[in-house]
Amino acid sequence: MASSASAGGYGLQSFTYEICPATDASTASGVNDTCESKSIAASDPTKSVELGSCEYVTDIDIEQAQLQGSWFWPRNPTSGRFFTYSSSTDKIEYIMAHQSHDNWCKMIRFEITLDSTTKKCSYKPLDAKYKTSPLSNSICLTQNEVINNFNSPTGTTALATTASAGGYGIKTLYYEVCAIEKAAPTTNVAVIEEPATCASGLELAGSPSDYVSMGACKSASDFKPEKIKYQGSWIGNQMSHSIVASNDGTYITAYQSTDNWCKMINFSVKEENGQCMYKPISSGYARSPYSASTCTGEDQINAHWNSRNVANYALSNGESGYGINTLYYELCTSSSADEVALPTNGNLVLRLGCGSPFKSFVGDVVSPKEIGAKLVTKSMSEDFDFKNALEMTEVSCGVYEINAKPKAGEEFGFFVFPKDGSSYPAKDIGCKNVAGDKCPVQSIPAPLAGAKCAPEVDYGTGALFYNRVFDGETFDYVWGNCETSCSSAPIECSAASAKLGLSNEKQQETVSFLRPETSTTTVIVAAACMCVVAAAFFVSFRTKKEEEGRQKFVTGAKTSYGAV
Repeated sequence: MASSASAGGYGLQSFTYEICPATDASTASGVNDTCESKSIAASDPTKSVELGSCEYVTDIDIEQAQLQGSWFWPRNPTSGRFFTYSSSTDKIEYIMAHQSHDNWCKMIRFEITLDSTTKKCSYKPLDAKYKTSPLSNSICLTQNEVINNFNSPTGTTALATTASAGGYGIKTLYYEVCAIEKAAPTTNVAVIEEPATCASGLELAGSPSDYVSMGACKSASDFKPEKIKYQGSWIGNQMSHSIVASNDGTYITAYQSTDNWCKMINFSVKEENGQCMYKPISSGYARSPYSASTCTGEDQINAHWNSRNVANYALSNGESGYGINTLYYELCTSSSADEVALPTNGNLVLRLGCGSPFKSFVGDVVSPKEIGAKLVTKSMSEDFDFKNALEMTEVSCGVYEINAKPKAGEEFGFFVFPKDGSSYPAKDIGCKNVAGDKCPVQSIPAPLAGAKCAPEVDYGTGALFYNRVFDGETFDYVWGNCETSCSSAPIECSAASAKLGLSNEKQQETVSFLRPETSTTTVIVAAACMCVVAAAFFVSFRTKKEEEGRQKFVTGAKTSYGAV
């Protein structure tokens, strides 16, 4: 792997990323980022280089890297194409990929690590490989392509430590440090969408002079571009994955050429009579140094387009200028968003009693009062991400409610997390075995993996998922198991009250085990029952069986539990 621009092979010269420390684990979706852009040069890329302070290894958000090594020509190209190769709680491995003009996919594997003691994140290049990849029909653009290339390479090369060293390596890393501010409290009305259905692997060849159909859709936002193959004598059949939304609502695809130009094409997508329609519009170019590309990212590409030189739109490879030869995309259709608001007595309820294994997933948390909870559905996040989940309201010790629900038949699950951010959020759905970035080791196995209430789902990614499915009728759940009618409180709730040194009378008032809407009569009955239990305690510990009977009575099936 090249350690310099003049070294043989190729490697990462520089590296762009951002650090987003999670200052509050209970942060809901819609957080505000305060980011500071930075860069760091690696004098010896074979050693770990500190990036800065971070709470989690996932706080690092990579932007781009400047590469080095004598196997690159022109020297010092930039790349913003990174894919997760493997992940754990304190380390993520990425593969950086560069499609070369001499028909190779040049790849560098590197790691981002977290020192849990110092709360510092670092990166280190690991190795370099290459795979035959025709420039005119690149297999060096998507995550599946790059990972497959890396696992079955044509060969390996040295890690370049200087521009003149053989192989290839990282010269400079560019990144951002982002502080996440605590979000405003969530409302009791959630916007829930129908789960998206995607048609992937679609392609449309040719350069139409007017709009042509790409397939059925409900809105133009159903269109998800993947990559574009160019045409024209000024560019040839180059491939580009850089496709951004323009300021006027159309799209711009951009390609960084070796002769220091950012070559761009503008095209439009609209919905008409239930069809997504596509039409190329025009071409242009702007100066962009190959060794320090400014032809990446939405802001840079839009800025270049706004000050572009006009180029001819090529309708064939033999025509001057450049145009679109083939558009690769997917269409993801979903119904329009609905506001889902349930009556007070129909809230979705999550409980931590009845054998919930929450204690095994939230670190050294003493009481459920120190734990938050969130609801996540497939329509909130395709990958059931914590940041997109809706925070639930704690109504009592170990009981959470939310005035929202999934659609009937929709996959969903629940997160629990320590409010002080001392450990990772944990969801009760997910995978049984480690499988790439979709099933990282820190979440394996999910509590509901293989459970009867979490049917097995195969998304075709090589990983099997076990998610809850909303039946439209069940509103009461226990985190981590299949119980739907729980009446026993977590033992930690009673322990927390006793620890406060309250009188028996005060404890009965506080740890009532009753939901807020329970009637006064029920409270009196419950109090009477508790008195009987207290009396029984002093006269019934003669045998083990009697003691077990007392414990069973204390957590009887006809009480529901409330707040500390």
